[in-house]
Amino acid sequence: MGYQNERMTRNAFLLVFVLPFLCLVQATGAANVNWTATSQYPLNVSGQQCIFYSGYVYCIAGSSTYFLNSTYSSAVTSQGLGAWSPQQPYPMDTFGQSCLQISGSAYCIGGYNSSSYTNLTYTSALSDGAFSYWRGLAPYPVLVSGISCISSGAEIACIGGANPSGNNTAAAYYTRISGNVMVNPKNSSALTPWASTSPYPIGINTASCQSANGYVYCVGGYSKQGYTNSTFFTTLNSTGLGAWRDASAYPISASYISCSISSGYLICVGGYNKTGYSDRVYAAPIYVSGLGAWERLLNYPTPIGGAGCTASSQRLYCTGGYNGTSYTNATYYMDISFGQVQPTSTASSVSQNATGINVSSTTITAVSTVGSGNTRASSSAVPSSVWYAAAAVVVIALALYYIYSRRTSRSKKSGKL
Repeated sequence: MGYQNERMTRNAFLLVFVLPFLCLVQATGAANVNWTATSQYPLNVSGQQCIFYSGYVYCIAGSSTYFLNSTYSSAVTSQGLGAWSPQQPYPMDTFGQSCLQISGSAYCIGGYNSSSYTNLTYTSALSDGAFSYWRGLAPYPVLVSGISCISSGAEIACIGGANPSGNNTAAAYYTRISGNVMVNPKNSSALTPWASTSPYPIGINTASCQSANGYVYCVGGYSKQGYTNSTFFTTLNSTGLGAWRDASAYPISASYISCSISSGYLICVGGYNKTGYSDRVYAAPIYVSGLGAWERLLNYPTPIGGAGCTASSQRLYCTGGYNGTSYTNATYYMDISFGQVQPTSTASSVSQNATGINVSSTTITAVSTVGSGNTRASSSAVPSSVWYAAAAVVVIALALYYIYSRRTSRSKKSGKL
């Protein structure tokens, strides 16, 4: 009878303490995911701007041992990416421009063209893997490279960058798409005049900014104080950028981080700082109140900075970059749909790399979605604090069970059972 009581007590401990922990592990969908090599980019290149639209990845310009005007596209396939095809060249050799996709057109702003900083702005329609002719639009107000641009609806805003004096600027400007430049190719007024808006909290170069549902999130970069892990967020609407607020600091200080945003998560790859190039990959759930805790994902196959990363329906694609010794054409993808919960609302506007996929890390169970106004986004992500608490419960349970077993054993020997 005593033995049966002991067994029942042991099983109770397992049910109450250990089983919930195992369920938590199962709920996270800690899948066996890997980065997988796919079709190599035609050139060894870093800093190319890559965007996803309608089943294709498009990449624009960049630098290798020289500056490039090359553009290529590749169809998304079940095995990764198909063969890369050359497309309409960008109007100039350039590096440090910022490109984004809005309503089926690519927009590229600023950059360094091998001899000088530029303020030129171009657009090209995207269709079935092809760029149309590049059209000039109203130039950006200042000469700049290392700029980061985002959009919300018809609004475009650009942040920071380095000017011809080599200084990192906090200046930000915004414009609005007001006409169809494809109908009238000479209509540079397809953009409203650029106007100054809320400056970035620090002078910054090569920050990685993304946007969703009218909110902007910027990560890292190079400032006057050096490489930074500062992360800020704000709103973007018809009046420009709102007041900037602090968000969860990025786990490492770095520039040339490649970030994408999708289904409520900001995903960032690689980067560079004074210690070298990083292979780290992190994701954080986004909220109207900022960012949740950063969670580490599977490392990139090699240390990398300036990779061109973008996302399709359930994959993150990254191509090229600089790995610390050479420019590379290596291209990888990672399946990143772990959770089964679908977003409860649809993004009304997503910037260059946001494509509405279900994103999670090995410790995130499901997606969260950005709300509006002051509403916090819903999320069923499992933060690190929950894991620590669960582990503590299991340790305490095992300790109590050990104490109980010892006492039971002693009681048996003394004949009390």
